[in-house]
Amino acid sequence: MTVIAGNLRLGAQGTRRAYLGSTLVFAAEQTRWGTDFSEYSMGVAPSDWTSVATRSLETWEIASGGLISGNCMRIREITTSTPRTAIFLWDVLPEAEDSEVLLLVSRGASNNRNNLLGTGQRLTVTSVTNNSGLFLAARNNATDITRRRIDNGSLSDPDNMAHGGSYNAGDAFWMRCRWDGTKYHMKGWMVDASAPDLGLSNEPASWQLAGTFATITGAGKTGVVYFAHDSTAAQSETFVHYFGVGINGDSAPLPVFVPDRAPAPIPGPAPEPGTFETFDSTATSFDSTAHTFDEVA
Repeated sequence: MTVIAGNLRLGAQGTRRAYLGSTLVFAAEQTRWGTDFSEYSMGVAPSDWTSVATRSLETWEIASGGLISGNCMRIREITTSTPRTAIFLWDVLPEAEDSEVLLLVSRGASNNRNNLLGTGQRLTVTSVTNNSGLFLAARNNATDITRRRIDNGSLSDPDNMAHGGSYNAGDAFWMRCRWDGTKYHMKGWMVDASAPDLGLSNEPASWQLAGTFATITGAGKTGVVYFAHDSTAAQSETFVHYFGVGINGDSAPLPVFVPDRAPAPIPGPAPEPGTFETFDSTATSFDSTAHTFDEVA
């Protein structure tokens, strides 16, 4: 699996080309993206994301407290007893038919309603009241993962499956969601806060929810989708800590976790003034003329 650096996107936006001498070897469009939200400014909405909400948001911003980088995307909705859907699109992503998403999310300390949070794929979004797509999510009833169809802000055609753990107020959770042709797959598992990788390596071997859904086909947008109804804004509070996307058959990239810092090595004695330390020039070599690489924005 590919691992991305902690501060963002995998590769440049645009076409990547590699050459052997002056001969083009390959040119490939980027197929993987990931963010731990460390590149965004604190206290404002992420700069290259778009919110499409059927109700008003009390808060949509980059906040502190991220489990990977220290940053996260924080969402709170204005109080309502009527369920509403909010869609958050990462603008850098191309439209895709097949995609896989890796999400790390957590619920606020008072988020104890039966809300849903997950990923929307194959989304067609013309306006707040004209959108459709597919939805894979974890439910806030502590046990279920679900597949739904998005139809102008409402969710229908549910397919639910218990993920075998719990997901209560204040908890953090991993989700992997994949759409491939007309087939969908999803799994979810609890974060292990004591593990260096937050329990990412505890991912279940098998998909927990799988099936076929041919109602919506073709390419579309990818993003985070939130379905909530609450008595107070705090009951809708949710945090997105990592969002990774792979398209065209590629898996979602993994985040980088900063390990506990080992003690710094004790440096050796400095060389005498006017002398040079020894370097074995035969140990490693690189033909600088044989291979070149560029990225065209």
